[in-house]
Amino acid sequence: MKKRIILLIAFAFVLITPYIGSYIKFHGNIPGCNAKDLPATVTYNPYTGTVLLYVILAVLIEIPILCFLIFGFKKNKGLSPVKESMPVGKYPIWFFPSIIVTLFFWWLMWAKIPTYSSYAFVPLWWGFIFFLDAIVYKRNNGKSLIATRPLQMLILAVISAFSWTVYELLNIFVLECWYYPNVPHFNHNKIVTWFELSYTTVLPAIFEWYWLLTTFKSLTNKYISGKIVNPLSKKTLYTLLLLGIILEFFAGLIPEYFFWVLWVALVPIMVPVMSINGFKTPFTPISKGNWTYVVLIGIATLLNGFVWEFWNFGSDYHFVKALFQTLDKPPTNPNYWKYSVPNLNEPTLKFSEMPVVGYMGYVFFGISSWILWLTFAYILGINPQVTQKWVDLERDAEKGIQEMK
Repeated sequence: MKKRIILLIAFAFVLITPYIGSYIKFHGNIPGCNAKDLPATVTYNPYTGTVLLYVILAVLIEIPILCFLIFGFKKNKGLSPVKESMPVGKYPIWFFPSIIVTLFFWWLMWAKIPTYSSYAFVPLWWGFIFFLDAIVYKRNNGKSLIATRPLQMLILAVISAFSWTVYELLNIFVLECWYYPNVPHFNHNKIVTWFELSYTTVLPAIFEWYWLLTTFKSLTNKYISGKIVNPLSKKTLYTLLLLGIILEFFAGLIPEYFFWVLWVALVPIMVPVMSINGFKTPFTPISKGNWTYVVLIGIATLLNGFVWEFWNFGSDYHFVKALFQTLDKPPTNPNYWKYSVPNLNEPTLKFSEMPVVGYMGYVFFGISSWILWLTFAYILGINPQVTQKWVDLERDAEKGIQEMK
């Protein structure tokens, strides 16, 4: 119980610290910090331009990361690579229905039919989640999240709603780096309920992609035998914790320069606290040179990010405007979002609202999402096992929960 409380207090700092910074910046009158302003609808949006120097700096930081994701480690000492020996099974019963559901609601969302298209987002994404799961099932000899851990999938969906709500709250303190311009056109009370249902799809989609990536052994072999990082000392862990808290504070105080903290702050705050209290994290296997888990969850989220952005872009009238130049029709997708990133709003891809340099944020978001899941699982005493390959890590996690009880 004591360890659970410590985790809860640490998690509270994730929200409280940027709030304090933002409170100081705006003398207590924080823009958007009101229930009626959620989800974010451009309550305060000062970021409209792009500074070339910032774009260049972002690219210089992201290129080495991208190269690592593509090429991984050279074969060296450490863990032995996994062999390509996994048998392939048949598609499950939900494979073809998931295709039909996904295609229909994709069409419905992009068709922009008043009233009906407004309800396409949730079934579209759950159809896609079941589709990914069916691919995993076939490639993994009948094992997948839905097939072997249906209860975990349900719990994951519920925790997902809470997890993304956390990001929506943090988004307030960085002055809405993303916002939902269509929300004012819909009933607010209904919108809040609908958005919480929409948030249930975030973590399930990410972990389905993760399971799918683990079925490609040539991919996992790239990161399974890498640099061994010995467990950090308690002094170093406390230093990282302090650094995370300071960064969170500045994210609220000077969001135009520290907005990026939103995607990484869970690492220096929650990971040290988990490690100090004996819990395993996505970084734990690195002590054996195995970077597979922490890297694949980042790649999984990046891949899903392209789908998120593509479907989101088409749900507005962009493609129609490209043909007819002007168009004045009411919006049909309340979930449609845009970005307002300090000094980095351009360039964007032709099928996306996301600035190009912003895509790397998905990698860090994936790692943070796993940390969020573990945080809630540990605090609530829920079995944290949502992956197939992380056996030792999850066995120890379950042992930790039993010790707390």
